[in-house]
Amino acid sequence: MGNVDLVIHHITMGKIKPEESKALQKAISKGVGLAGCHGGLGNSFKRMPNFNI
Repeated sequence: MGNVDLVIHHITMGKIKPEESKALQKAISKGVGLAGCHGGLGNSFKRMPNFNI
């Protein structure tokens, strides 16, 4: 994700693997923006507390 400025999260009721979660969190901590649509941040990855915003 080194060349990404913004991640638009649009997955609803999905699952994320631990290594995918770590990579996304690392990118965000380095300044990549995160936006959600269609319930993307509020209703997905329910088993990953870091994404229960």
